[in-house]
Amino acid sequence: MTPYDFLYEIAIFGSILVMTFIASRIFGLIIRGVFKTWMPMMRAHFQRVVSVTIWVIGLMFAFQQLGLRVDFLLLVLGLIGVGALIAVKDTLENIGAKYFSDVYVPFKVGDIIKVAGSTGKVIEINPITTVLLTENEELVSIPNSLFLKEKTENLTPHVWKEILVPITIGSNINLPEFESEILKTCNNPTLTLSP
Repeated sequence: MTPYDFLYEIAIFGSILVMTFIASRIFGLIIRGVFKTWMPMMRAHFQRVVSVTIWVIGLMFAFQQLGLRVDFLLLVLGLIGVGALIAVKDTLENIGAKYFSDVYVPFKVGDIIKVAGSTGKVIEINPITTVLLTENEELVSIPNSLFLKEKTENLTPHVWKEILVPITIGSNINLPEFESEILKTCNNPTLTLSP
């Protein structure tokens, strides 16, 4: 191997590390934008996992470029990955259940629900749990995966008469004025709805 070949391999190694750094930053920005509704701590953990994954892949390619074997590294990383998935199984199940239940939401914040022997007013729905405030003013945290396994009763009076209409408005619209106009229109006595 000539000194030029060694310098070429070192240059490729450095280039792979730079591209890995850039890819890690780009994916970090994408995750921050796409998952901005997630809790900041969860988003940061997810961003960290993606960044570490990108760095591991980049380092494997870089070390392979130097002629080093990465078989043992792949085996260790695979075992660590399986262990991590087993460790966060319940959390992933709750996050998945939250988004599956978004297709049909049997309750919303403010409703009184009963599930798995707990009854209370829904005060928060986050990606992992739904928090209830009981009559005794105790907080009960229900894992979201439980809503897919257990019967959920919505005890809110006349909840079946409510209609939810999702509206997306641009950032250039004044929200208080928009809400005021919607309420005026809804309270208009001449407004009739046909069945």
